[in-house]
Amino acid sequence: SLFPDADIGVASNDYNLWSNLIDCIESKGNLTNIDDTLYDNKIIYSLRKEDYSLDDLPLPKRSSTTNEVSNVLVSSGCNGCCTFCALHLYNLKCGVKARKRNPQKIWEEIDELYKKGVKYVVLESDDLFSFNVEDSNHWISDFCECSKNRNYDLKFHAYLRADNLLKYKEYLPFLKKAGLCEVFVGIESFCDRQLKLYSKHVSAKNNINAFKILKKS
Repeated sequence: SLFPDADIGVASNDYNLWSNLIDCIESKGNLTNIDDTLYDNKIIYSLRKEDYSLDDLPLPKRSSTTNEVSNVLVSSGCNGCCTFCALHLYNLKCGVKARKRNPQKIWEEIDELYKKGVKYVVLESDDLFSFNVEDSNHWISDFCECSKNRNYDLKFHAYLRADNLLKYKEYLPFLKKAGLCEVFVGIESFCDRQLKLYSKHVSAKNNINAFKILKKS
């Protein structure tokens, strides 16, 4: 076994499988009997096509949340093809597409966190701005629109790609007004040759310009 200290491995991004697995463990059931799965050598594989919507998933149970920092899921998956990341290989093999949550749903979850005293939110997403989907502009616009009339003393952290930051830079002032105060940009290199080897599909100039925009913002 690759991980002798692990009890169970899950080779899937199927959130329903995780729920079923937890139910099985809590009821001391047989792991081989979980629907639509294959259990082999301590690894569970999902046999279902992962075509569910993130909006169908229940919100995390945070009844005991006392921290001022919390994470909020914005999206799942990535359409990138970076050679240093195994995620795109998994997505290709399993036919998984990147998914985003409805902006209204995201802000409703943030509303609940704010009521519990949360002051800083990490927006969990491989890239907040775009997954190369046709309605990216609409999603970003809706996200910014939903932030209006919510006069929270709340700050956000988000993950961005340099090329998409350049593409959607006009939205930065609205996101900043909504509370965006910190971003993480996967630069990897300022060498075009290295970026090409990584299959980042960005240039060193893109990375430099992204920093300039962030500094100006």
